[in-house]
Amino acid sequence: CIPPAMAKHIKIYRFANATIKSHTGSPWPVKLYRCNSAVFIGNGWPAFVACHSLQFGDFLMFRYNDYLDFDVKIFDRSGCERAPAYLHKNVRIGKKEHEEHYDPRGDPSNGLRVWRGTQSEIVNHQE
Repeated sequence: CIPPAMAKHIKIYRFANATIKSHTGSPWPVKLYRCNSAVFIGNGWPAFVACHSLQFGDFLMFRYNDYLDFDVKIFDRSGCERAPAYLHKNVRIGKKEHEEHYDPRGDPSNGLRVWRGTQSEIVNHQE
């Protein structure tokens, strides 16, 4: 459920298509549903959760940019923002296939990264 303080700014009647962008920059199509004064994220959300490896205890900070367009920052249990340690993972969203990629050239840390695909492995990226 989207917090009420934010939900009141979302102008939908019953449901609408929206876009969520994480630190990877790729847009994720989701569907928003309104029930009375509450707004819920539905279709597309499970794929976002899976591809970003969200876990219990992680928290997300949403920014509502414009009509049904959101940016999201992902934080782990320690309160640190997650580095864009992602990905090359294909996720089926409806009839489309969505890909996300991690490009280490844009990352100044050159630190430890987790690659999630068919099996998880830790990769130490050094250029």
